[in-house]
Amino acid sequence: MDTKTYFDRMRDTSMQVDRAIFDYLSPLILQNPKMYEAVAALPEKRRGLPKIRAHLARESYEISTKGNSDNWQNLSAAVELELNAMYYRNQIFDNKAGCSNKDNNSVIKNWSADSYSRDLAEQILQKSYPDNNRLVDLLRESNMVFSIGEFRDTTQNIYPQVKNLTFDEKMSLCTKRIYEINAFYFEKLAAMGAIAAGETEEFKIFALSNFGKNYGMALQIVNDISDFVPPRINSGTTEKTSNDAYNDIKNGKMTYPVIWLLHNGSNKDKCLLEKIINEGFNADPNQLEELTGVLVKSGAINFAKQEARIYGIEAKRSLHDNFSKEGREFISSMCVIFYINRYYDALKEFKK
Repeated sequence: MDTKTYFDRMRDTSMQVDRAIFDYLSPLILQNPKMYEAVAALPEKRRGLPKIRAHLARESYEISTKGNSDNWQNLSAAVELELNAMYYRNQIFDNKAGCSNKDNNSVIKNWSADSYSRDLAEQILQKSYPDNNRLVDLLRESNMVFSIGEFRDTTQNIYPQVKNLTFDEKMSLCTKRIYEINAFYFEKLAAMGAIAAGETEEFKIFALSNFGKNYGMALQIVNDISDFVPPRINSGTTEKTSNDAYNDIKNGKMTYPVIWLLHNGSNKDKCLLEKIINEGFNADPNQLEELTGVLVKSGAINFAKQEARIYGIEAKRSLHDNFSKEGREFISSMCVIFYINRYYDALKEFKK
């Protein structure tokens, strides 16, 4: 598939999902203006931007559709609202977007936006697909696992807790964290697309679930790599804004590049990394950018990129025996991000 067709389709998904979300939110403007302001903050910020999860829900729906049914918009809107809820929660856990545990008002605002977005997503599914309670069950399960993953990410998958573990033990814990905070949701929403479309063959639902799981694993690894793109060259994406740069490492989180460097880097490189982790949000911006160069030149970034590619290959393989080449064309094309994306392009500067 050519690039233009792929991105035109992504834009179409985004446009239709934005329209649906703001239609559902509009009554809140009069009912509770302050709540609307809180809930609409992320949809406004993401208006017009590509929506990967909503798009996967669409592609899973359309590859599974029986006949000419076209009812993926409400499913994708619910998926996007649930994602917004997760983002509001993540901002609390990671002190993002001005949300700090030291500011009670911002925390309350985010928790309220999280709850409302999640409840609205369930209402949309119940109203749009009244004969299929399985969709709401999968959404609720995703929400629960995400919360567990966020807790694990901020209390267990951090340097003070894992510094004495082996490479394999660190990787295992990090992989579990990736699955819980991201891949599990992709796994379930891909299944939701097939179920909403009326797919009854469980092996096809399983194939799409497996695609979603591996896709979500790869996407989170790319997202973790993007943490090391300096703000000055980071134009941001729907997954991470330029203001999020170095947030993971400031929080002491163990991601694939960091784990690789801790076990394979030179003593000098490891000292730099540990210094930055210990300083956290007080880390020197120049040393943060120096760390990016170290991660690129040492091979740590390439290690993570290769892991993402492996998951991407496995995602596409999940579909081969269950869907025709023509049928899986649109959904398989989503994996291009694991080979070409703006984060990888930005990091090329540090190879010099």
